[in-house]
Amino acid sequence: MQGGCHIGLRSLSAGLLAAFIIFSDAAATPAFNHEAVLEDPVASDSEAQASAVRMLASILRSAPTGIGLVKDRIIVDVNDYILDLTGYRREELIGRHADFLYPTQEDSDYVAREKYRQIAAKGTGSVETRWLRKDGSIRYVLLSSTPLDLQDLSAGVTFTVLDITERKLAEDTLRESEARFAKIFSANPAPLVVSEIDSGRFIDVNDRWVEMLGYSREEQLGRTSKEVGIWADPEDRDRAIAKLRKQGFFRRVPIFFRTKSGNVRYALWSGEIVKLGGREVLLSMIMDETDRRQAEITLGQRTSFFVVALGLLSLILLGVVVKLCRACFSSFMPGRTAKLACITSATGLNGCSASRPTWMIFLNVSSRWWFRIIAKHSFNPCNARSKIALVGITRANFANRAEK
Repeated sequence: MQGGCHIGLRSLSAGLLAAFIIFSDAAATPAFNHEAVLEDPVASDSEAQASAVRMLASILRSAPTGIGLVKDRIIVDVNDYILDLTGYRREELIGRHADFLYPTQEDSDYVAREKYRQIAAKGTGSVETRWLRKDGSIRYVLLSSTPLDLQDLSAGVTFTVLDITERKLAEDTLRESEARFAKIFSANPAPLVVSEIDSGRFIDVNDRWVEMLGYSREEQLGRTSKEVGIWADPEDRDRAIAKLRKQGFFRRVPIFFRTKSGNVRYALWSGEIVKLGGREVLLSMIMDETDRRQAEITLGQRTSFFVVALGLLSLILLGVVVKLCRACFSSFMPGRTAKLACITSATGLNGCSASRPTWMIFLNVSSRWWFRIIAKHSFNPCNARSKIALVGITRANFANRAEK
C-alpha cells in the first residue's frame, strides 16, 4: 500500500509538474533557471525535475485539501485527503469515471457543464456540489478544476476538493432559523421591530407595528426612529439603550410615542439583543397601553365617586337610625335625650384609603345612668366592600364617669 501510495503521488506530482512547465512556457517565465543553477545541463534537468517531483509529492501529502488528476473525467490519481473524504482505497478510485462519486446523475452533469463553461471563460472553474461516500453518506464539497493544457483538455485536468459539509449544514440551519423567525415576526399580533442598536435605524417592522404607528413600511425602513419622529421624548430611547448595554435586555419600560397622525400614546417597551444575519441587532416589542391606562383612570374616578356617595348614604341611614332611636326612646322614656357623634376616622393599609368613621349614640336614661351605643362604618376601595358593624352597648354611671 505504501508503495502504491508513493507511485500514485509521484504520478500525480509528475502531472502537476507537467502543468507547471506548460504554464511556465506559456508565460515565457520559467519558474527555475536550471542551466543557471547547475553546470551540467543534462544532469540539471533530471535532477531538477526529480527534486520538483519530490517537492510536489510532499505538498500533496500535507495539503489540507484534496488534489487529483482526471482525463476525460476518468480518475488518474488522488491524494490521501480524497481517500479520507470518500472512504475509498486508492485502487478503488483510480481508473473509474467520476460519475460514481455523485449521488445523482444530475449532480454529475451539472458539475461537468458548469466547470467546463467556467474553464472556457476564464481558464479555471469552481462549483459547490455533493459527493457520495462509500458508506452512503453525503458530503458537500467545493470543487475547483484547471486543465493541464488550456488548448488541449484531453491532456488532463487537475482538481482540488474541499469538504464544506459543516459550513453548509450551519448555513442551512441558519437559513431555516431565519426563515422561521421571519414567519413568526410577520404573523405576530404584537408590534415588533428589528433595528440597529446604536443608531436605531429600522431593519424590519411587522404589520402590527405599521398599523399601530400609521407609517408605511417604506417610510420607516432605512431610517432611524428619531428621523421618523416616533418619540414624544427622544431621551426615552437613550435611557432604554443604556439598560440594554448593561444587561443585554430590558422589560416593560414605560414610554410615550407619537403616531403619524400626531397622537401621543403611552406604551411599555421591551427589547433584547439578537443575532440576525451574523450581526447583533435589537428586537423590540412596544405594547400600546393607552386604552388600558385610561380605563384604569376612569375606574379610579368612578370608584372615588362611589366611595363618597356610599359615605353620604351611610350618614343618611345613620341619621335615620338616630331619629328612630330618639322617637322610640322618647315614647318609652319621656324627657331623656340621645346624642350622635363621629369620633374617629382612619386610613387603610397598602395605600388603599378606607373610610372608617366610628359613631357613638349617647342615651341618658336618668340623672345617674346613660347608655353608649357604638357603630362603625368601613369601606375598602381595593375590594369595593362596605359594612356597618355594631361594636357594643355599654352602660355607665355618671358619678363614676365624673370621678374619672
